[in-house]
Amino acid sequence: RASVRWIAGWPELLFRLRGGYADYGAPLSVPRNLGSPGRANSRRVLNAGPALYEISHSPALPRAGEPVRVVTRVSDPDVVTSLVLRFRTDPETALSEVPMRDDGLEGDVLAGDGLFTATIPGRAASLVAFHIAAADGSGATSLWPRGFPIEEGMIRWGDLAPLGTFPHVHLWCTTKNRNAVGNALNNAYRRGTLVYGNTRVIHNVYFRDKGSPYHSGAGDILVRTPDDEKLHGVSERLFSKTGNGGVEETGLRGRVSAWIASQMGVPSLSGKYQFFYINGASFANIVEDQEEPDHRYAEHHQPDNVPGDLYKTSIQFDYNDGNLQFNATQATMERFLSEGRLKLARYRWNWERRAQQMPESNYQTIFDLVEAINSTADAGYVDRVLRHADIAEWLDVFAFHRVTDRKSTRLNSSHRT
Repeated sequence: RASVRWIAGWPELLFRLRGGYADYGAPLSVPRNLGSPGRANSRRVLNAGPALYEISHSPALPRAGEPVRVVTRVSDPDVVTSLVLRFRTDPETALSEVPMRDDGLEGDVLAGDGLFTATIPGRAASLVAFHIAAADGSGATSLWPRGFPIEEGMIRWGDLAPLGTFPHVHLWCTTKNRNAVGNALNNAYRRGTLVYGNTRVIHNVYFRDKGSPYHSGAGDILVRTPDDEKLHGVSERLFSKTGNGGVEETGLRGRVSAWIASQMGVPSLSGKYQFFYINGASFANIVEDQEEPDHRYAEHHQPDNVPGDLYKTSIQFDYNDGNLQFNATQATMERFLSEGRLKLARYRWNWERRAQQMPESNYQTIFDLVEAINSTADAGYVDRVLRHADIAEWLDVFAFHRVTDRKSTRLNSSHRT
């Protein structure tokens, strides 16, 4: 038994036994009215604290000893009576505090322009974490980031700005956040600041390790930016090492494979070479800003209005109780039966279906294909398979895997049946 409440996403809860021996999908009740337009709700307060927005710092990549200006805009119907910047040198906890001002003095560029400024003195290579506190004349207060002390803005002195044409990306996080997960297989997001190039600063990003269990969950870094601070039009970026779970010696195989796929008409993932640093340390000699096979990608290559269902082939990983060893089950077209019928629990985790309609457990298209491929009657075999599979498309993918040895490819392993 379980008590659950729908919050967001697909409204179906899936229970599963380890090993895929049994599972159960439970549709959740979703309220018809998901909001309260024009009415007070649980977020209403009589007097909200000052709104803090457009926070940034400059220079984005300060050199050792260079002072840094932190700026913000602030808005409140009441008079703002206090606006201060608090900062600390990580991993220390003691805070320093300086007022933020808009009078053209002590680092503020122009008086009365609405940009409030505070200056952090220059220092040697180190990481500073900061937050902003404000109060109005009625005593209401606010903090930026809202999640302080778990969330803080970051500034690091002494990061390299490499020469050349490749973009450089810098991820900064506190020592506590960097070490918050003891195992890279832990998908928990941590907080930080991302600097793209020499000018673009994005605070309050989330990041986590990303990689196959075969590589202990490591190898890539996934970064999620705030929805109003998208990077190149998307809020999720994957900074990926050039090899399968590590560094590939030439750094070229992935991009060459993607070019071959594009010439064959096979969907592939694009990527751009970058330098990537975490707290000043190079993540790899070179990384790829890798396209994600997400909803946007799927809609581009396989729109909802195209007949059929979209599945992504996946490996089913089952860990032991110690969370160190696992069994891996590959996707196949074999017949797996339970009480004389194809066993849904055995297919669901290898063939991930794009949810479009309730119930999500409708796997009839996969079942039809399995039965057609495994039918033993010779008469009409080819026609039966062709009714359920685009063999020409499949052969393009098989040929591509053969040409590129597959291990060096970064294909979106999704096929429509």
